[in-house]
Order: sequence, then C-alpha cells, then structure tokens
Amino acid sequence: MRKNSTSAIGALHPILFFVLIYGISVCMALFVCRTVYISINGNPDDIAQAEIKAANAGSLVKSNTTSQATALR
Repeated sequence: MRKNSTSAIGALHPILFFVLIYGISVCMALFVCRTVYISINGNPDDIAQAEIKAANAGSLVKSNTTSQATALR
C-alpha cells in the first residue's frame, strides 16, 4: 500500500513564500517612500533641532544683553 501524505511545511510552502515576499515588499516600499519624502521635504528631526537651537540662541542673546545692561548701570 502506498502512503499519500504531504508534510505540513510542504503544503504551506506557497503561503509562507507569499507572506515572506509580501513582508519584504512592504518594508522596501516604506523605506523608499520615506526616503523620497525626506528628500523632498527635509528631515523633520533636523528641522526641529534647528528651531530649538535658534530659540536657545535667541534667549542666550537676550540674557547676555540684559546682563550687560545691568553691569553698565
């Protein structure tokens, strides 16, 4: 008598292959879309850090001017 059985992994091979390829495609698409978005609009982290530095520099200039004016009195 012949046994007619297939292993579970062999039967699921097409589904696992599809899931793996789909996952890789989604990850690559997100990476490419993010790269294109950043190249067009700039990196939001760099913009936020530049604004923080500008705000800190402005407050530093204001405090230096106030301390110099107080020293002159």
